[in-house]
This record gives sequence, C-alpha cells and structure tokens, in this order.
Amino acid sequence: MQATTEWMKSSYCSSGQCVEVADGLEFVAVRDGKRPDDGVLKVSHNDWRGFLEGIQAGDFPR
Repeated sequence: MQATTEWMKSSYCSSGQCVEVADGLEFVAVRDGKRPDDGVLKVSHNDWRGFLEGIQAGDFPR
C-alpha cells in the first residue's frame, strides 16, 4: 500500500468495528478496521462495483 492511501469507513459505522475500503489504486483494497495490520483483500474495480450493486439489489440478505 502507498503511504498516502486513504482508508474510508461507512458513515453507518459507529462502533469502530467495520471494514475499511481504499479506492484510487489499481484495485479496491478492503481491510478489517479493528485489525488493519492483518492484511488487505484486493478486489478489482469491476468486482467491487458488482458487489455494491448486489447489495443495493438485495442479493445478500442479512
């Protein structure tokens, strides 16, 4: 990761136990916000877009 990578959490995250996402790289990076040094999941922009669209469509029930 670049030293200047900006990590974002959802505005719904109030507990601090949320995933963090970094965009603006060659990929989308996802990590555990409470354990940021444990590694990063790298996802293609296309796959990330499909994941977000699936959430909005209700494809992932709670």
